[in-house]
Amino acid sequence: MGQWIFAEYAWTMFVRADLEAQVLLSHLVYRKSLFLRLEESPYTVGDLQNHFSTDCTKLVLSFFHWCHADLVISGCTLLVVAWHLTKLIGSAGLMGMLTVLSFAPFQFVIRRRLRVAAKRIQEARDVRGRLCNEFLSAMRVVKCFSLEPMALEMLGGARDRELEAQWFKRKVFPFQNFLGSSVSLFGTIISFLWLELVLDKPVDAAIAFTVLSWSALLKDSLMAVPNQIATLLDCYVSVQRIQQLLTCQEEDTSWLQQSPETLQEMSHQSDAEFILQECSIGWPLDEETCRGIQKLNLTVKPQELLLISGPIGSGKSTLLEALTGTRPLLSGTCWRRGRPMAYVAQRPWLLNGTLIENVTFGHAYHEQRIQETLESCALLQDLASLPGGRSTLVGEEGVQLSGGQKQRVALARAVYSGAEVVLLDDVLSALDAHVGKQIFEAVIAGALRRSTRLLVTHQLQYWSHPEANWVELGGTGVFQVRGVLEERMTGRLEV
Repeated sequence: MGQWIFAEYAWTMFVRADLEAQVLLSHLVYRKSLFLRLEESPYTVGDLQNHFSTDCTKLVLSFFHWCHADLVISGCTLLVVAWHLTKLIGSAGLMGMLTVLSFAPFQFVIRRRLRVAAKRIQEARDVRGRLCNEFLSAMRVVKCFSLEPMALEMLGGARDRELEAQWFKRKVFPFQNFLGSSVSLFGTIISFLWLELVLDKPVDAAIAFTVLSWSALLKDSLMAVPNQIATLLDCYVSVQRIQQLLTCQEEDTSWLQQSPETLQEMSHQSDAEFILQECSIGWPLDEETCRGIQKLNLTVKPQELLLISGPIGSGKSTLLEALTGTRPLLSGTCWRRGRPMAYVAQRPWLLNGTLIENVTFGHAYHEQRIQETLESCALLQDLASLPGGRSTLVGEEGVQLSGGQKQRVALARAVYSGAEVVLLDDVLSALDAHVGKQIFEAVIAGALRRSTRLLVTHQLQYWSHPEANWVELGGTGVFQVRGVLEERMTGRLEV
């Protein structure tokens, strides 16, 4: 009874430790995926999904800590059996144990084969996951050009390679099981032969049954060892793959990590939300020039409405990405006050859930606040036309909604979040003229009036708003002018 209680307690502790290890590895892999250098990283979305679904869960599914405990128990059992057999039948017991140990090189070779097979299986899964992700993300193109046979052929080939690796592992594994189950039998036979032929001692019933009892105990341990070793090899391959991912080069975020002294000094000297000094943002062409924004000096004050305009390729979206921290600077310094920030991209991103879930986005549900947000974003009329109202499923990437509806839902998410800084990347271009005007007055200049707002737009009619400042980026990405419309009309511009 006591043994059963302690065994169950140990099992519970091992499973808990494995689950904690899985959570920790999943957190590390997810955090690493956010900071990977996508231009240089060999990992795709399918590879990262394979790390989450296979490598991080391998420890729990294989009972990693329990396997270690079994190996320790098997080693202790081997020592105890060797000591008792040597004490019982002398050198015959020692020869039997040496016979058992002589099979170790063969098992070592088989373990190497199993490790190679496990690595091949994981690599084949990576290829299959990468292909599945690419074809699913481009399913419309596949259907439009009738590429289903090619897609099936490529996926079938990847699946066949994975099955070949699995079959190789299944062919090698029985040899390891055979050695594990028969090695104790060979050791017992050698012990009896040595005792009878070399030591010239008769094998009576007492010695025979005692040796067989110890050999049976040894057999149970040796049969468990191959399974535990194969499991640990799978875990070892998964841990190596995760380690390789975690050691990949990350995006340089040092330009966002100012020292506490610098942060305190700048926060006391300025009431600005953002301060950019001599910032070059974009893609380097050589040591001195880049494609994007060059030598930018910009100060954004709290609760300011700043309109950003410029020709295509001048770096408007790149500037917003730099302010969010997702685009590293090539040179210069950027200071942020660090208040809660919301970002609405030019191409809206939606969850595969209900419309109201996309608006709340994990925040607490407040009916009055929801109603005000939907009304300011001009979504009440759209809700009346949708079959499920607020509970309408928007589908993958919002396929059930029009372009304007998706943009307004993404904008409503930013409004509902209550962020103190809102970055809007050309959110009015997907809206009709009258809807865009309503959104600007009710949301950008209304519901978000207490927030710092940076709006990228080509619609110059909004420059006349009394609260709006504007900046214009040149065709080469060089910062040109800043001011309000009255200053531009009178020629008083800050260069």
